[in-house]
Amino acid sequence: MTHPDSIDRIDTTAALSSPGICHPLRAWRMAQGLSLAQAADKVGTTRQVWHNWETGKRRPRPRYMARLRQVTGGKVNADVFYPETDAA
Repeated sequence: MTHPDSIDRIDTTAALSSPGICHPLRAWRMAQGLSLAQAADKVGTTRQVWHNWETGKRRPRPRYMARLRQVTGGKVNADVFYPETDAA
């Protein structure tokens, strides 16, 4: 089982539906001790937009992906929002 604070390649669907496991973006924010508003400010967006990313309601637009990678030191990247799928 993946530790809730781990932000390495977690399937977003599983992360959002399993109790005790949070979205990697939220795990990163919580580990940094940031509020939604503080984290959003770091990438130049709003608290509500950040919340939508964390809850899987929305995915960051490309211009924000680069900012997220930079702010998180590469720990949160596009794979978090666009997980690989098997072409079975």
